[in-house]
Amino acid sequence: MRRVSANRPLRRVRFSRRATLLGATCAALFALAVPELAGAAALSDQNRDGVIDVADIVLFSQSELGQDWQTVDWCEWLQTPRRRERHLQQLLDFIDEYFRCDQGNPFAIRDANVHPTRLTWSADAKKIFVTDSKIGSVFIYDSLATPIGELKDLAKPLGVAVNSQGDIYVGDNHSNAVEVYNSEGSRIATIGAATLKMPNDLAFDQNGRLYVADSKRNLVEVFDPASGASLRTFGSGELRFPSALAISGQEVFVADQSNFLVRVYDLQGNLLRSFGGKVTQGFMNYNWHGKFARLQSLAVDSAGRLHALDSHMGVIQILSAADGSFIASYGSNGSAPGELDLPLDIDINQYGEAAVANTRNRRVELLTPP
Repeated sequence: MRRVSANRPLRRVRFSRRATLLGATCAALFALAVPELAGAAALSDQNRDGVIDVADIVLFSQSELGQDWQTVDWCEWLQTPRRRERHLQQLLDFIDEYFRCDQGNPFAIRDANVHPTRLTWSADAKKIFVTDSKIGSVFIYDSLATPIGELKDLAKPLGVAVNSQGDIYVGDNHSNAVEVYNSEGSRIATIGAATLKMPNDLAFDQNGRLYVADSKRNLVEVFDPASGASLRTFGSGELRFPSALAISGQEVFVADQSNFLVRVYDLQGNLLRSFGGKVTQGFMNYNWHGKFARLQSLAVDSAGRLHALDSHMGVIQILSAADGSFIASYGSNGSAPGELDLPLDIDINQYGEAAVANTRNRRVELLTPP
């Protein structure tokens, strides 16, 4: 619990008047100077005195929480997703710094997930790891899609995968490498810095080898995670902007976005088959089954069916993994619960539940496929 501690003098002060609240020691040690307060910033400066300090926490606690500020566990309070409102961001940042919340929990939530980009279920289906390429974080959700953690201060994270030991592999489009973090949030390795250009999607095969869809190089590269060594590449000369991949058994399914195709390879990178095609007109009035406008992501369920997410149509098609024939579809474009707007990724756990990065709606969507 991070309530007021007796070993921090400022927290022992009893505030009865504004003059006491705005004491020089408080301002000098813990104030965040705000030269011009207007709009959103003014909401953080609760007493409109030009600085954001403990006095604002006191007033906020009284007016919004109805509690004495010294009885609130502020670090726990910051973990509540709805508390991360942007219009109070400066006050929230001050609370975070003053109570040193990050020091006790490396995954303490600091930001809101505004641009869910790529995601993956953990092996036990208890967590969902979601990159945000705009915020520069990997957000961790529980199985009900409630945020419970944040791996912060990354550059531009795209693809994400988690191995059986809980290590988090993140394809970063700024460092052009796969960065590896352990379960404590420490970076322990960097893979592919010499070759990768845009590590857009990541996946492990049954032997633990790491496959990376490199969208700029128009190929897939395979790595040994233990050594970081590149084992092989494939798809060069066939793929145009490979946006995603999914591995099922001995086969690798690659979303060949600019060719409007699904390419299927064996684990050695030999092309086995291709299927799909382009939706050339508005999909509402044409037969779009088994065809794509912008093939963004792929996943294979426990029954061996291929789920193909189209970010332009806002729909997920269920296709035969053998020949791409249409089976069913789910999802529809919109902002209401269950609806999708610019979805960028999908992953399906062993129980058949689909997690979708519902990007323009700024949330993770949990769907039950037909």
